[in-house]
Amino acid sequence: MFSKFLTTIAVTVLAQCAMAADVPVEKHFPPTLDLGQTSIHLNGVGIHEFLFMDIYQAGLYLPKKESTTEAILAGNSPIRARLYMLGSVSASHFVLVLRDGLVANTTQAEVDSRYKEIMHFFDMMEKLGHLDEGTLVDLDFVNGQTSIRLNGKPFVSHLGDRVFYNLILKIWLGDEPISKDVKKGLLPTS
Repeated sequence: MFSKFLTTIAVTVLAQCAMAADVPVEKHFPPTLDLGQTSIHLNGVGIHEFLFMDIYQAGLYLPKKESTTEAILAGNSPIRARLYMLGSVSASHFVLVLRDGLVANTTQAEVDSRYKEIMHFFDMMEKLGHLDEGTLVDLDFVNGQTSIRLNGKPFVSHLGDRVFYNLILKIWLGDEPISKDVKKGLLPTS
């Protein structure tokens, strides 16, 4: 009976992984988007996995291709970090992972300088409730402000300036990213 249970779990996990692997990148990550008055281009896409399951695809859009975190953080142009959920996760769990990534990639002084904006960002992410498979979350920096779009519709705006946005980007692009696979996918070397 126990072996039947394990077999059922294994088949379920493999089926979910196979379904996630079948998601074409182009469907949710077109090569070019318009953000404000600027055309931005897909820099790269990476997949975040947890326990052999694909949780989300992350894409990064920039005005021009970049291969280093430093070059991306030095800019002030429009930018979009897009997350496409390949599995379901509670927003509270997602926020815990994001907080861990923020803490691992920022100094206490950086957090202190933007504490109010950071807490507001996490509060807004918590309000998402549950991120179901197929949910699209865009974290945008445009016209000097950070905003979040949910499934293509405005969710919250005026979260913070570029310094704040860079702190959020470091969750995926910092020295200790929450997923090395995502960072590698977002920063192609060629």
